[in-house]
Amino acid sequence: MDPYKTLGVKKDASEEEIKKVYRKLAKECHPDTNPGDKDREKRFKEISEAYAILSDKEKRNGYDKSQNMNTFTFSDMNFSSYEDIFNSYGNVFYGGKYNDIMKNLFKEYAESKTKGQDVEISLEIDFLESVNGCERIVEVKRDANIKNIQVTIPKDVKDGQKIKIKGMGKESPNGGEKGNLIIHIKIKKDPYFKRDGNDIFVTEYIPFSTAVLGGTSRVRTISGKVVLNILKGTKAGTKIKLEGKGINGGNQYIEIQIDVPANINYEQKKIIEELQKSGL
Repeated sequence: MDPYKTLGVKKDASEEEIKKVYRKLAKECHPDTNPGDKDREKRFKEISEAYAILSDKEKRNGYDKSQNMNTFTFSDMNFSSYEDIFNSYGNVFYGGKYNDIMKNLFKEYAESKTKGQDVEISLEIDFLESVNGCERIVEVKRDANIKNIQVTIPKDVKDGQKIKIKGMGKESPNGGEKGNLIIHIKIKKDPYFKRDGNDIFVTEYIPFSTAVLGGTSRVRTISGKVVLNILKGTKAGTKIKLEGKGINGGNQYIEIQIDVPANINYEQKKIIEELQKSGL
C-alpha cells in the first residue's frame, strides 16, 4: 500500500495538510456514519493505516527510505501510532463502538509476522520425464545466496503447470514463515511421441522386406521398448493399437510407414530390379 496514494496527497505534503485530508476522509468513511457499507469500512481501514504512517515522522521517513528496497511493513511500526489516531481525534470517531474494534484490528495487523517472498523459476524437462516423473537439481537464488535444491517432479505433469515447494523461498524479514519455491514447468517437444489426452501416438518405420514378408519390430513406448509383430503384407499407414500403453491407462497408437532407403548397394539394386520386372 502507498499511503500517499491512499490519502491522495503529494509526497512533500505538510503534516497539517495530511491531517486535514485524513480528517475529511475519515468523516466520510467512518463505519458509524455508514452502517453496513463494507466498501466504506474497507476504505476507512485503508486511510487509517495510511495516516498511521504519515502522521509519524519516524515511520514516514522509514517508509520513504524503504521505497527503493521494498522492505517496509506495518510490523516495523509501534502501536502508539494507532493509539494517536484513535485518542487524538475522538471528534472524528464520535467515540463510536468501532474505536475498540479498529484498535484491536490494527494491533493484530502490526504484530503479525510477514511471510517471506516466493521464489519463482522455470524448469525445462523432457517429455518422458513429464510422463514418468523425475528428480532434478535446481539452482535457487534466495536473497544473496544461491542454493542447489533437489526437487521431485511428479508423474503426468503438464506443460505450464506450477509446482509449489513449501518453505523453500526467501526468509521472512521479521521471523515469519518462509516463502515458497514456485517451479514453472516447460516440456520439450518430443520428436517421436505425440500426446492427445492419455493416448500416445507414434510413427514406426519398418523395412520393405518386413512389410512384405512379415516379422517383428522393437517399438518405443513411454515405459520402454516392446516387440511388435508385423503381419506379412502390411501396408504403409496401417495403425496398430497397444492396449494400456498410454498414460494412466490410455493406449498407444502406432502408424506403420515403409522405410525407403536413400542409398542401396549394387546387389540390392539388382534384386529390386528383378522384383520390379516380376511386377512386385
